[in-house]
Amino acid sequence: MKLISKIDKLFLKNNYLYFFLFVFFLYSVFVSNLQGIYIYDGYHWGIVASSAVDFINGKVPYEESFIHYGILTTLFHSFFYGLTGSVFSIFFLTSIFYGLSITITCLLIKKFSNNKFCYLFLFITFFLQPFTVFPWHTYLIYFILVFALYIYFYKTFISYFIFGLLIQIIYLTSDSFKICSYLIFLSTILIIYLDFKKNNYLKYILTFSFGFFLPLFSFLIYLNIQGNFHHWINHDISGISIQLSGGSLFKLLNDFFINLFNNFIYKPEYILFIIINISCLIYIFQFIFKKEKNTDLLFISLISIFMNYLLLHKLIAFRIFCSVIMGIIVTFYLLHKTKKLILKEFLLLFLIFITPLSNPFEKGQTNKNYLREYKFDNAISNPDFKHFRFMRFDANVWKHLNFVTDLATKVKNKCNSINSFYNLTSDHYYYLILSEYFENKQIIPGYDETYLKKYYDAYTKIDKNFYSNILIDIKKQNTIFIREDLKYTNLYIQDHEINIDDYSFIELPYSFDNKKKIIFIPKECAKKI
Repeated sequence: MKLISKIDKLFLKNNYLYFFLFVFFLYSVFVSNLQGIYIYDGYHWGIVASSAVDFINGKVPYEESFIHYGILTTLFHSFFYGLTGSVFSIFFLTSIFYGLSITITCLLIKKFSNNKFCYLFLFITFFLQPFTVFPWHTYLIYFILVFALYIYFYKTFISYFIFGLLIQIIYLTSDSFKICSYLIFLSTILIIYLDFKKNNYLKYILTFSFGFFLPLFSFLIYLNIQGNFHHWINHDISGISIQLSGGSLFKLLNDFFINLFNNFIYKPEYILFIIINISCLIYIFQFIFKKEKNTDLLFISLISIFMNYLLLHKLIAFRIFCSVIMGIIVTFYLLHKTKKLILKEFLLLFLIFITPLSNPFEKGQTNKNYLREYKFDNAISNPDFKHFRFMRFDANVWKHLNFVTDLATKVKNKCNSINSFYNLTSDHYYYLILSEYFENKQIIPGYDETYLKKYYDAYTKIDKNFYSNILIDIKKQNTIFIREDLKYTNLYIQDHEINIDDYSFIELPYSFDNKKKIIFIPKECAKKI
């Protein structure tokens, strides 16, 4: 009993907690990147890198280049990319943001419960989502949000201003946050009123509102100076996503709940998701009926509920840990406070026992980047490709990419009439590589004529000239293009068919990551190479 008492006291000491947080941060970042250097993902990694490189090269956002989620995501990624000139730097800094998000969430848990619940959160995170899986905007959203909350709880003029600033910055980081940002705006006004209704609450509301609208107005002024406002309006990524998911928010909700109901017993992250949402709803109702008085926890509960909107498109582990996971602060507060010891012990044991059912040491939702031994054994680096500095791919991938660059060099040197290219695959790395040799007139850095055609057809509506540009260039025979290995002879772009009888094709060497790809070259040029 004395030993247990001593261990209990150790866990309550802040120094030990900070040490564990630091170790977990290092573990998350190190393993994320150890795995990340072996990942060939031309779709996810390629699309963010393409936007970043376009921005660095001076292409006008929205008008000439694709801003997948928000202008600030592209700005952040451009900065990251510029540090090394490598795709990997975007992933590396994203992993740091995720590690910091876990740390700040722990500090907020400590604020409202105690150190023991911080260790429980680390335990849950270790099994359910310890690593960064994509260089995605989702991690930026969550980092800025929990950092904003941490600042907010100082409750000074400057903290309210910074909080408003950061919430709007999240929206400019990701269009998907638009609805959440305005719900948080209204909720903040309500919470400030409840906190200061006997005082001069208007000055705090005005300070927060000024911070909230300042980045948006600055951005709108920038768009008007660029003459780019209508292109930004056309970049309605959230609207396109809803359209792709069935055309209505109701359809999204229906599919979401069917998926949740059918799969929650098989997925520990779904169970955690349900527990967190129930906890937040319980707290909101307890506050309404005056059984709880802490407006800070009411605020966290409301924000966590709002963040469910980001999960409607796809309910998967890494999205849960970058959104509603903040509601676990409320869950732990309720467990910490409750006097119903049997219920408390049951729920704690339930969380402890279901969490290890998710295994971070095998490939799955917990660790999508888990690497099998053959990846480590067969992967090598290649200094000839600056975009992939620090990264290690299979030798067949390098053979494939070398063939692409060698062919591009021959075409550029021997066919003066060729001045452009089109990437008609979902591997956006080809866009990065071939942009060094030829001009590209695509706003979206890829296209697909197969199973992702519906997705690309929806997004290429942003690019009003995509079809006409490729049609004209193919007729003039002044372009090359890369596509999947398809049996049909003509191109199928959006709802149109384009004849390519004047083109020869060259098959690229196969690799597991690249699959079969073909480059099409005008027949007159093909004779010269």
